[in-house]
Amino acid sequence: MTASRALGISRDKAYELIRNGTFPVRTLALGGKTRVPTAELWKALGVEGARA
Repeated sequence: MTASRALGISRDKAYELIRNGTFPVRTLALGGKTRVPTAELWKALGVEGARA
């Protein structure tokens, strides 16, 4: 949900893109949940060299 907000899309649209394989960031299916690696999200948003 955080990734979808950061990308400016709805949660439903994000899951649709994930199902279609067109989400703009790599996703990980872990234990029944879908995760987006933070560093990859930052890169997709144009935030280079960001630190947590």
